[in-house]
Amino acid sequence: MASGKYREEELIDGLVVDNEGYICGYVSNFGVEPDRITLNLYEYDVQRVETLNEEELVKRILDFIPQKTGFFNRKPKGKSGIEDVYDRVRTRLSLPETDTLTFEHMVEYAKAESIDIPYEMQELKEKVDKGSIDWSSIDKIAFTDLGKCLLLKEAVAATKKAASQNEEIGYKSSKDLAGRIVLDSEAKIIGTAVTFLVGNPPGILVNIERAMRIERPDPEALKSELIPTSYTDLKQLYDQVKKDQNVRTVTDDDLISWARKYNLNVPTKVEERRETTRELPLNWNTIAKIGDVIILKKDIETLIEEDNKANAKNLNRVPSSPRR
Repeated sequence: MASGKYREEELIDGLVVDNEGYICGYVSNFGVEPDRITLNLYEYDVQRVETLNEEELVKRILDFIPQKTGFFNRKPKGKSGIEDVYDRVRTRLSLPETDTLTFEHMVEYAKAESIDIPYEMQELKEKVDKGSIDWSSIDKIAFTDLGKCLLLKEAVAATKKAASQNEEIGYKSSKDLAGRIVLDSEAKIIGTAVTFLVGNPPGILVNIERAMRIERPDPEALKSELIPTSYTDLKQLYDQVKKDQNVRTVTDDDLISWARKYNLNVPTKVEERRETTRELPLNWNTIAKIGDVIILKKDIETLIEEDNKANAKNLNRVPSSPRR
């Protein structure tokens, strides 16, 4: 069993992997009974759905308007393209100035003008229950900035999937390997597999990664906070920003600067970026298991130390004398 004591919230959303490298799910919460502790799991049910491409719809309407207006119906002087769109949508649909414009109105306008409605495929994630496992099933727990992982003692998911549990790891192509999460022997998430390495012995190339989390202003969330509580619609908000900032058109940066100038709350969002800190070539016999993820036989510190020694040895190698 994993040693150490943890607050429940420390392990929530942790990746749970069985000892064959197959993902069991993610930690949802805990069940505490007099004689046992269980981890309740979830997974994401991903569905691809067709949704309106709002940005492309506005672009198509903007492209359509100049062709429709002609010389004597050009947009009013000083108005931005998006403001002209709002005016024409209101006029075409006979909407009063007090009504908040929605993308449903944009779609209605596009249909009235025979503009093709653009759609795109998006992935929607929904959490679904994946059952539970006993706390006693956990072998190792590890944390890195790439996430937290709980490695099990048993082949829980592999058994359910009827996956092969061979001791010998057969070679896999680069296509099969690329993008798989890589765990070291201590269950630390260290990066992703890149490609198969041909050689004697063959191997695998792994990207050692780190996650960078950057907090940035969220202009869309700011608009949602201000509309319709403080401003009727985006046009009215932009008119105010133009007046206060003395600009002809409003960008997201203008909106953020304006909000900060008047001490308004500016919502933020955290963007996570992964960057590769090192490419680590490993011999194939370093791999312990390949399932949904790849589990290695050694910890990352040992693997890096061995690679550093190998690189130093290659640098110090004296080149052979050329034949005469």
